[in-house]
Amino acid sequence: MSLQHFFLEEQIIEGGCFTLNLSDEDLHHAKVLRLAPGEHIGVIDAKGIYFECEILDYDFNVRVCKRDKHIDNFSITLCPGLAKGSKLDDVIKSCTEIGVNDFYPISFERCVVKLDNNKSQKRERRWQKIAKSAAMQSGRYSIPFVHHIQNNFDFLKKYDAVYLFWEEADNLDFIHEIKHKNIAIVIGPEGGITNNEVDKIKSINKNTYVASLGSNILRTETANIVATTLIKFNHV
Repeated sequence: MSLQHFFLEEQIIEGGCFTLNLSDEDLHHAKVLRLAPGEHIGVIDAKGIYFECEILDYDFNVRVCKRDKHIDNFSITLCPGLAKGSKLDDVIKSCTEIGVNDFYPISFERCVVKLDNNKSQKRERRWQKIAKSAAMQSGRYSIPFVHHIQNNFDFLKKYDAVYLFWEEADNLDFIHEIKHKNIAIVIGPEGGITNNEVDKIKSINKNTYVASLGSNILRTETANIVATTLIKFNHV
């Protein structure tokens, strides 16, 4: 059984016994879980180092039992198109559990949803909370970062490869034995991606691979989860 994980934003652990400096939200979560003395939890400090700790008392004094610096040499960034309602909430939750490292929501030409600055900030804060909750629940060693909503594709130039899933493409051949270490996955919104946008992405990153997810028309939230799973489990 995996341990309940907690992330420390500022506290650095040196070892031995110490008091966990949990945020008010995490402290409430720990109390809801009724964690008791003698139980073990996973703690990731501000340096990203993982510790297995034993709870000593109800004030959350703990003792370090094991230290493990996790090294992840494969990074996935998911770039979903803005979608109606709570669809991206579900995408961020599920794809955090699968192993996405960060998210860049994109406002495509055909996005039904159009957000002003105030609404964008509210959604970004909500998505970040969802990512943190999913990371804690799934035993992640890090919390994915949700970036500001993007209105262009310039940020894609920094990746080793971009995997663009598009309903008008007709292949899946490149999915086998992915060897790139820093990958971006791009999925369009409900209205799809235009030919012009596909050309722009390909011009920004020369290592852009375009493929479909099969003959069936998938909902945008389903496509994000399927594409992330394909990339995650075909990496070598």
